[in-house]
Amino acid sequence: PKFLMLKTTKSKKQTQRVDIDFFNANANMRVVDIEEAEGKIITRNMASLGSEREIKHYKKILYSNVFEGVDIEFLIHESDGKHESGFKYNFIVHAGASLSNIKLKVNGANKTQIKPSGALEISTENFTLEDRIPLSYELDQTGKEGKKVLARFVKMGKNEIGLAAQDYDLERTLVIDPVSWCTYYGGQ
Repeated sequence: PKFLMLKTTKSKKQTQRVDIDFFNANANMRVVDIEEAEGKIITRNMASLGSEREIKHYKKILYSNVFEGVDIEFLIHESDGKHESGFKYNFIVHAGASLSNIKLKVNGANKTQIKPSGALEISTENFTLEDRIPLSYELDQTGKEGKKVLARFVKMGKNEIGLAAQDYDLERTLVIDPVSWCTYYGGQ
């Protein structure tokens, strides 16, 4: 699988496509949790004016075992005072799994680099985008947000990205919660 992010600006009317591939992902991953969103998305075919199609959309999709011991959750998040509203994704690294299992390949970028803050900067022909990790934490015994953990992106090769974290308990589940910069998202 992959997920797609597009960035647009109103002033320049430019669009830039960036694909994030899950490099060496588990072929046996599966969708284990889905929450449908309210409302409808209707597409219309401009070539045949009467043609329209309704598309299901979701506020949450959880893929299990995308990488060995690592789930990925995609969701549309409404503001709750702690988090901004919008698209987000979380890496859920289960107890005993290694962060080194997570490998992302950025396609459509001229250059990727890791900023001193640990954020991922993606440069394209038209834009520079930033994916930050402001919140990472262990889950406590009740499955709730526990101890905060400092996580960051790491460069593994040309446009290849991984994750690292400091001082976390390998016997607990770790949630890494990047802030995404996209204005459109999709997946396959």
